[in-house]
Amino acid sequence: MLQALEVDFGPAFDLFAPTQYNPWGFFQRRDVLSANNRLLHSAGCSADFPADPEEILRRADPTCLLPVALDWRSDKRTWGLKDPRFSATLLTWIERGRIDSEGLVLVNVSRKNEATAASILRFPIMATLLPKVNAGNVTALVDRYRELAAWHVSRLGLPTLSVCLEDLIQSPQQEVEKLAHFTRCTKPSAIETAVQSTDRKRVLQLYFMQRSV
Repeated sequence: MLQALEVDFGPAFDLFAPTQYNPWGFFQRRDVLSANNRLLHSAGCSADFPADPEEILRRADPTCLLPVALDWRSDKRTWGLKDPRFSATLLTWIERGRIDSEGLVLVNVSRKNEATAASILRFPIMATLLPKVNAGNVTALVDRYRELAAWHVSRLGLPTLSVCLEDLIQSPQQEVEKLAHFTRCTKPSAIETAVQSTDRKRVLQLYFMQRSV
């Protein structure tokens, strides 16, 4: 939806490719995900259960962030970075000068704990990204990321829009319009495309049609 609302997530070659689980795409950059993992490991933790943001800032090796290519960002366009690990690492990205907090806004997406936990356990890729997570501790992981995201929202004081997935599915037009206003997108065609992207059945049909061509 954010991409439909003209948020630039950078060159497509370094984005994870769409799959049947995320037919629009993951909109996560490989170099950002790798840098966040290295940053967490250098601070003595991992994505399986991240440390507190201030501890990561204090203990992590800031050179882990240097290989990330951010020169594609433009002042003329709204750009975006997506990675759940930012819930723990965003403070370090800002304090180490890799992301400027000036003009920065946060979109905080949430969904019910049970659905989030089920999603993590269902997607095959998650077993690779979170090798220590299982049915016994996945709820604790979800609670941890929710806690860390709330910390950043509270402590950084940046403009934040909280998006509840269940509300989005139930009232897509209303919720997308909120998102469009927050990102300053006024183009009706972009807003309509963003609304249509909430129709998962339609998106899946488009995905499999493209794969068969």
